[in-house]
Amino acid sequence: MGGLQAPRTAPAKAAQPNKAPAAKPQARPAPPPGGAAWAKRVQDMPQSQLFDSFAEAAGVYRELMMNRAPIPTTWRQFRQFLLDVGPKPAGPGWVIALKDGAGRAYETGNVSWSKAADPDAIFWVKGEGSNSGEWNKAPRTSATDPTPLDVDGDFSQIDSWLPGAPAKQAAFQAAFKMWRRQVKPNFRKAATPAFLFLYSTVSALRELRDRLAAEGLMDEHTARNDAREHHPAWSKYCELMGRAQAVMAMLPEFGSYSLFSELDKLEQRLIKTERKYRT
Repeated sequence: MGGLQAPRTAPAKAAQPNKAPAAKPQARPAPPPGGAAWAKRVQDMPQSQLFDSFAEAAGVYRELMMNRAPIPTTWRQFRQFLLDVGPKPAGPGWVIALKDGAGRAYETGNVSWSKAADPDAIFWVKGEGSNSGEWNKAPRTSATDPTPLDVDGDFSQIDSWLPGAPAKQAAFQAAFKMWRRQVKPNFRKAATPAFLFLYSTVSALRELRDRLAAEGLMDEHTARNDAREHHPAWSKYCELMGRAQAVMAMLPEFGSYSLFSELDKLEQRLIKTERKYRT
């Protein structure tokens, strides 16, 4: 018998280099409205030719601007407006509508051309006064909307615009709930605590301004600083002005008004809007 032989072992496999994980395919960006060729034409066209070349779209654009529509800041440039909304379909009766029917402002990616006669279309229309406007109907709620119709109101940011005293906040919340019960169901989403606060605050600001102006204390060039600084109406005016500016940041449909030079126009717009919500 021969000697025992060592068991044979399989030859060692060469070490495999670590394979990098396969890169996930990136989602392709959505094509621009109107197609790439149309978008390139808009981008390459001189500014001086845009309004003449897209005259019908320019008419709709001017109406939005004149009626203070809540638009993205990028739409201050007509070129970007065109790129976002795409070419206007032929014929009359077309408007820029909210694509999914939710929200309270036009946003890039959530706008499209729609027929004004479409019963589901939600779009900005001219208001009763000059240089003002409003939604043709209250925007619908969506599944992710933070203020659905079945709640009493969103007070999550109340500390930024309502005096911090708990008694004052409680009194305002009670007044808001009583007022909102009078609001028509299709306007409850727009009838927010922020709106009611701005509605009441702007009227108070106008009264304080008129009182100070009657005593010659509104013009900083002619008013005696010591008289104005010690006047109780001035300190209240400054306090309410700061709170009104804070709450207007939450209401883009009113954000284009100046609290200094357009206070009366804003007050009339708020009065008409509040009346529309209830009657």
